[in-house]
Amino acid sequence: MGAPTPRPGWYPDPSGNGGRRYWDGYQWTVQLPPHLQISPRAKWIISGLVVGGIALLMIGSAVTEKNKPATVTSPLTPSAAATSTPPPGTLPPQGVTFSTAAGPKGDIVTAQFQITDAFLSMFTRTLSQATTKEILRYAHHQWPDAAAVNVIGMFPTNDGYGNTSNSAVVNVTYLKDVMDRINFDGYIDDIWAIRSSGSIHPQLQ
Repeated sequence: MGAPTPRPGWYPDPSGNGGRRYWDGYQWTVQLPPHLQISPRAKWIISGLVVGGIALLMIGSAVTEKNKPATVTSPLTPSAAATSTPPPGTLPPQGVTFSTAAGPKGDIVTAQFQITDAFLSMFTRTLSQATTKEILRYAHHQWPDAAAVNVIGMFPTNDGYGNTSNSAVVNVTYLKDVMDRINFDGYIDDIWAIRSSGSIHPQLQ
């Protein structure tokens, strides 16, 4: 006969790792010693503490985020603002073609545009004058040493025989001394009146 089987209970760990293991009468179990076991009540308390701690962390995070100073970002940084709104005179007026030619006293800039036909001739004149001013501003910015700037405005006209042609109804020239005196940011009553030379169609007078 073999050695008698030990009664169920706690015995020194037969693996030699120290500690104690439980013998259930047939085999060694992984049951913890009584002083290390957690009662159901203790498990319930620990679970409550864990859940409560998580809830407190979430509340604290929400409060911190609410009280955090708002960061206001400007929609336009200085570089973006400069890019979106270029200084006046740096971009050519729409629908205007520019060309340059050498003259006896320096370059002569010629700008040609198609005059917009407004319902009333007075508005046609106003729009044409505004375009002329923008042409002169751009030319003065791009070619500050030009000897003269010639502005030509084209408009369909009818002759006495009923024939229609695209004629130059505005053909004005501004010499350098006049260009240098123009305040492009100020109010100019009649940009054509200060021309150095040239002609305006009678209907736009």
